Amino acid sequence: MDISVNVYLMLVVFVTFLLLMWLSNVWIYKPMLANMDAREGSIGQDSAFIDKTTQEIAHLKQEASRQLKEARIQANKILQDSLQKACEDYENTLAQKENDLQKDFEMFVQGLKESKSELKLQLTQDLPALEVSLQQKISQM
Repeated sequence: MDISVNVYLMLVVFVTFLLLMWLSNVWIYKPMLANMDAREGSIGQDSAFIDKTTQEIAHLKQEASRQLKEARIQANKILQDSLQKACEDYENTLAQKENDLQKDFEMFVQGLKESKSELKLQLTQDLPALEVSLQQKISQM
């Protein structure tokens, strides 16, 4: 058995190897690298979108928190204003009722004074009759 180097065969194998490398590069490696680059780009875009969305969510949360705080402040102010107005209305109504009661009381006292005067006058007029009636009752006893 004789082992010899066949240059023609080596050249054919080398050319075939180069041809296969070139074909692999064109049909396999370049599309695979393009797909990997596209995937990295897509991942980068998605990552940027996620970061942007996260920042937007944080901003919206802050805005909602601020608006909620302002709404609570406004609600508290409205409540305080309503309570103050209710107290003022109550005090005004109470003062009006006190004035009405005072007027009614004064009219009642005036009526009592008039009744007292009338009763006193009537008693002074009926006093002789009462004295007579009283003496009759005493004498009957």
